[in-house]
Amino acid sequence: MVNRTNYGSYEITPYGTQAVRLLDGYKFLSRHSEYFATHSLKELPQKFQNRLGELNDSEPVNRIMDTFGGIEKMIREAEEYYLYITQETLMTESGVQYTLNALDNGVKGKGIKPTGFTRPRIIEDTIPDEVWKDFRSHNQKGSLEHKYLESIDIALFMSEKDVFFDFPDNAGNYDYLGFTSTDAKALDWGKDVFEYYWERASLINSV
Repeated sequence: MVNRTNYGSYEITPYGTQAVRLLDGYKFLSRHSEYFATHSLKELPQKFQNRLGELNDSEPVNRIMDTFGGIEKMIREAEEYYLYITQETLMTESGVQYTLNALDNGVKGKGIKPTGFTRPRIIEDTIPDEVWKDFRSHNQKGSLEHKYLESIDIALFMSEKDVFFDFPDNAGNYDYLGFTSTDAKALDWGKDVFEYYWERASLINSV
């Protein structure tokens, strides 16, 4: 694990450095063992599983309303971009308006949804047609982009300031009770995960 230098001090070996990195990941899993007893990482690419130690400063989100509120706050405070990977709409009427306000203020949006995705009827019926027209305008201008995947391996919402992520349960469903962080390492992890799936997603929705 360590070597003695010519000056009598000690330095960690490359083996020791790698072992510490792996211990950081185990630390994250161990701290949240109850969550990971019912949630699966098996579909997440191994290279991101190997970086779980970067999530050590994340905090658990244990109430769905905190997830909704956290995502809306994230979008309200975004200044550069917001990114998301989701299986379903997690937006209230106010959240839709916050998103449009962010786009109007120059924030760039990118989202990945499952192939065949459609907005819930309650959202369609609640939001005025003018709002959807504004969203389509941002889409045409390129300030809002969407892609689609056959299956979603992680739920992720993030801006340049915050990240929220949730893993599927053992049946492959999402309860949107996961983790949030403002730590730079967690933000890097989240953005790398998003870019990985963005490169593999399609512009075409089958519906």
